[in-house]
Amino acid sequence: MIASTTTASLAAVLLFAVYSAVWWQRSELEGLRTEKAAMEDNIEQLSKRKGDVHFSLCGKQQRPCIEVERDRSYGDDKDHLLYILKGVK
Repeated sequence: MIASTTTASLAAVLLFAVYSAVWWQRSELEGLRTEKAAMEDNIEQLSKRKGDVHFSLCGKQQRPCIEVERDRSYGDDKDHLLYILKGVK
């Protein structure tokens, strides 16, 4: 009797653990699908504008960067200046 109760309890815990792992992976996958759709939309918009943006790695930390037109900036918040991408019409 004790062995069957223990086995049933362990099976229930195992099923719960597997269900939790699958649920977490599905939620992560859905987030990645949403991010992919947003990136594909950005690529499509750049293609429509005949964008010729060149990405580079800059600085000691090799962070991604692009070239912008510095003669004009938009926005009145110093922390969030918006620049025009060089090469995009």
